[in-house]
Amino acid sequence: MSKPSGCCGFRTASSGTGKSKEPRMKMRNMKRQLLLSALLSCGLLSAAAVIDDFETGVRGWGGWCDAQSEAPAFRLSEDAAAGKRSLEFTFPGSVTHGGVTRNRITIPPGATALEFRVKLVDGAMPGTLLLETAAPAGEPRDVFRSTLPAPAAGSWRKVTIPLEKFTYAYTKGGPARTEKNLRPDRTKTFDLILIGYRQPRGVFRLDDLRWSAAELRQAAPRPEQPAGVNLIPGDTSFETGIGGWICYYAPEQLDVCRTDAAFGTNCLEIKGGDKAVSWVSNYLMHDAIRAGNDYTLSFYAKAAPGRKLTARLIDLNWNNLASKEFQLTPEWKRHDLKIPAVRENRKTFLSFEVPRNAGGNVRIDAIQLERGTEPGPYRAGSDVELYATTGHSGEVVTAGTTPVLEIRLRNTTAREIRAGITLDPGGGHAPLLRETVLVPEKTATVAVPCEFAREPGYYPVRITVRDDRGRQLARQHAPFAVVPPVEPGKKDGLFGIAINYVPQDAMRRAGSTWARGNSASWLSAEPRRGELAASDNRSRSRLNQLFTITDMVRLPGWVEKKNGLAADPESARAFARWTAEHYGPRAGAFELQNEPDLTMLKPSGVSRGEAAANLAALYRVFHPEIARTGKPLLLNVSGEGIGFAREMFRLAADSIDGLASHPYTFPRYLGPQAGYCSGPEDGKVLGQLEEAAELLRQYGGCRELWVGELGWGLDYTAEPDSVWAERQAAYLARSFLLCRTLPELRHIIWFTGAGCLEGGRYEYGIWRNDNGLRPLPAVAAFAALGSILDGAEKSELLLDGEIKAAGWKNGSREYLAVWSPEPEPDAQPVDPRGAGVRNLYGSRHKGGFVPGEAPYYLEITSPEQRQEILRQLARQKPLTVQGHPADDRTLALSIRNNLAENWTGTLQADGGPTVQLTLRPRELRELKLPLAAPLPAAGRELELVFRPSAGSETRTRITAPPMLDIRPLGGLDWKTVPFDRLSPQIVLDERNQIQPPDPFISWRGPEDLSARLFLAWDRNGLYLLAEVKDDQFEQPFSGAEIWRGDSMQFAFDCGNDARPRSGYDGNDCEFGAAFGRSPWCWQAVAGLESGDVAGRLETAVTREDGKILYRVRIPWSELAPLGPRPGGIAGFNAVFHDRDDGVANYFAALSPGLSPFKNPSLFRRIRLTE
Repeated sequence: MSKPSGCCGFRTASSGTGKSKEPRMKMRNMKRQLLLSALLSCGLLSAAAVIDDFETGVRGWGGWCDAQSEAPAFRLSEDAAAGKRSLEFTFPGSVTHGGVTRNRITIPPGATALEFRVKLVDGAMPGTLLLETAAPAGEPRDVFRSTLPAPAAGSWRKVTIPLEKFTYAYTKGGPARTEKNLRPDRTKTFDLILIGYRQPRGVFRLDDLRWSAAELRQAAPRPEQPAGVNLIPGDTSFETGIGGWICYYAPEQLDVCRTDAAFGTNCLEIKGGDKAVSWVSNYLMHDAIRAGNDYTLSFYAKAAPGRKLTARLIDLNWNNLASKEFQLTPEWKRHDLKIPAVRENRKTFLSFEVPRNAGGNVRIDAIQLERGTEPGPYRAGSDVELYATTGHSGEVVTAGTTPVLEIRLRNTTAREIRAGITLDPGGGHAPLLRETVLVPEKTATVAVPCEFAREPGYYPVRITVRDDRGRQLARQHAPFAVVPPVEPGKKDGLFGIAINYVPQDAMRRAGSTWARGNSASWLSAEPRRGELAASDNRSRSRLNQLFTITDMVRLPGWVEKKNGLAADPESARAFARWTAEHYGPRAGAFELQNEPDLTMLKPSGVSRGEAAANLAALYRVFHPEIARTGKPLLLNVSGEGIGFAREMFRLAADSIDGLASHPYTFPRYLGPQAGYCSGPEDGKVLGQLEEAAELLRQYGGCRELWVGELGWGLDYTAEPDSVWAERQAAYLARSFLLCRTLPELRHIIWFTGAGCLEGGRYEYGIWRNDNGLRPLPAVAAFAALGSILDGAEKSELLLDGEIKAAGWKNGSREYLAVWSPEPEPDAQPVDPRGAGVRNLYGSRHKGGFVPGEAPYYLEITSPEQRQEILRQLARQKPLTVQGHPADDRTLALSIRNNLAENWTGTLQADGGPTVQLTLRPRELRELKLPLAAPLPAAGRELELVFRPSAGSETRTRITAPPMLDIRPLGGLDWKTVPFDRLSPQIVLDERNQIQPPDPFISWRGPEDLSARLFLAWDRNGLYLLAEVKDDQFEQPFSGAEIWRGDSMQFAFDCGNDARPRSGYDGNDCEFGAAFGRSPWCWQAVAGLESGDVAGRLETAVTREDGKILYRVRIPWSELAPLGPRPGGIAGFNAVFHDRDDGVANYFAALSPGLSPFKNPSLFRRIRLTE
């Protein structure tokens, strides 16, 4: 990084305000007085605590960036968090990095944290803060780094960053420091730097920048855990209700026992059965178990004599952190479980298990988790416990009556509390207010009829409880979904949900007739040869079940193995027969092994062909046993597993009754920190399913096509009515609508009911356990669409442009679904011409509607009405325009006339000359137009103006994304130049650059896998050099399979013309290189062949000191139409695969689009420069 002063090659910016405005001393002094009076009185800080409040102007700030970008600008704003002014920053976007600096600040005595107020106005803001020692020119500068949380747009937010969070990063101009736990030296002066790497455009405001003496407990993002505090969230004595305790595979929702208790009047009752394990948990505690601490779990329990109970603490990888079996008595008795310290913070949940043949129920009360090795007296988790429920399972209410929200409050203190309750329904409805008196150690119930929720819809209710002084006592999200009635007695429908913690009666009420879940595994069912276990609770489903038979990798000890797989698949015959007998009566269908194209490749040394051969043999064992039940045996594969499926059908087609695809998109996370998320259209959900359908057509017969899994992960911190939660619901509806256009499709299974955390913060479930199972918007969307699409005779995609429309008939009714793949399409209102309109959640919509990312559903009453609505939708976008920079001075356009008549008018591109244009009906025209000036490296938007000869003009924008400038190789010898002489243009060493984000992967840091890339060019070709840290080399593969071992995979969109939701075309290419192997081409540009390219690409791959060094020259003949011309632009991507101990379960990726799915529109852009 560089600074404004004396920084060759970096642009700088000063304040956009010019001279400072007149001082406003009164306001400035007031702000400082309020701050310092509190701090000086306790002797913590000097008067230097305030760094900037901006009341008298701007001092010491400068903006800067890399040489290819535009520097950030700043100006004073009248929108302030306190006082009358703040400082507004505009980051235009940067190719590599850019930032702003506040020069020369000191840390006063007593300061423990840096505090400021921030407001995001538009776009994104930088995510890194640095403290850099302000040393004289030429002297070393220590740099300390901290992250900046991403704020939501539109409101001021206070940010507190403890000084201890600024950790040593590097030393500029000197050798790296070797001291451990190095922190900023308070005796020195620092520059404060806010920096963004590859930063998109953003505007934000900053105010009240100062040092704070707040205790670290308050400044840290997580509260402390003092001894004696109950760390389990919610009411763990069950006085207000069941709270966040849920039952795995439960037919109905868990409830409390109201006639018995160790504390108070209620307790938790777990039903024990003759054939089933009852398993109850409090999924999920995000921040309870912290590194280095011992904990104790305590609880009261009772049961009939001889009964047992197992308590466990489990992490997200299903590791037992502690477990113990307890012998119970008929009297209440306290038990405890010691939990030893762990080495890292863990997300965990508690579970209680009642074993098979329990012969009776078990009651539990007063559950407590606390720090320390001994249990203390039971304590409630808060002064006022709050639990709210509609009384309906999963908070899913059938339309037709007025829902009543029952709010239960328990005062756990010794004093009386006068409480005011605010129920905010959301959706523009007025808040409802109630008052009550909370008596000590008693539970009060307030019933609130919800007249606003009589029709189908999603109602994101929030409840806030305050005392008579306005102090907040409790707060609870209490959303519920009102859904259309389901058809009585319907047993086989289109929609299903992967089963876990959601009660099956709630899933059924939401419109699901199918549930997908695992059967008992081979390991648990037959631990000793010929000794088969009893059944379990998974066979008790009230829904049709798609049972996944597991696990053909984790095998019983007695099974002979070869490379980790069963050496003799016939040894599974008894288990196959047992599975059919025990699960057949409840099953609707079976499948063998989940995503075998991934899971069966994990054993060491197993190739895809060997895994397919082994699984095909197992299918030949299982199929005749399953066939006796009359149920189909399906094959499932991941979204990228179609090749594996083809091999399976080739080997065992007669033993496979259908194909259940898992057409996930990638990336598939939604949330404020998630970045780009690939929707159903971009992610080619329909395209993946069409490949599966084509395979079934090839083999004929009556084989079934399913979507066996599909879902998107939602940030668990996202509010239930946030744009991210609503987008998850929209993606669900759109993917179901697209998939249903395939006539072969039998069923769609959403993944999943609740939970399933990935990437540390993203859950796939459409219910969330938030002091009780609460539906997210996707539940209402699932039910609304199911009520009109399930049972449809036929569905077809009627419009497939920027506005999409699907149509179908269901009985005597006809429907249209209308949406856009874009979050904010440039669309106009549509007149429904008398058709009934409902929104994504099934609520009636009055008047016209504007197509958006959430589908609208129209009930059509006549063919004329349908045709007129489609005509309006087609005219929404009379022209479909797609474009890309052909080079940095030329814009290439593809323009299609969507109308049934000629379009005549003019086109003006980016302020250039006006062009006359006439397009015939449905004509597609390709144009190239010159740009007035070369594109900047940071990219920019190009505006196109279309003016028809009759009618109003339309404007559209084409984004030229940021580009990484690639300079000539110069005098370097690419085969021998030391890597330490090269300045890497791309560095991949952070967790968010390692894929997949699943928690099970074994990446622990940059030493496991990280990469530094350098690119250059000359008249002979393009050069790619990469230095890869890999602590263990393993590459047993060759040819097209080298990607399965340690290797580099790289690709180019040589025409820079990739379109969203499209794959490779004739100017795209993809290669791979590995140590000791010939380079391989998976995709070649038009006119060239894929395969071994040792005679076409020049490579030098070496190993040294725990690193793999890749050096590749790609001739221009492999990259046509890209050539050795300055200004040429191409898409580029690179992936680095890592295989250790026979397992390859993660890789480092520059961007999405190369692995696991091919979508070159997501590649980074590179530009050749002089």
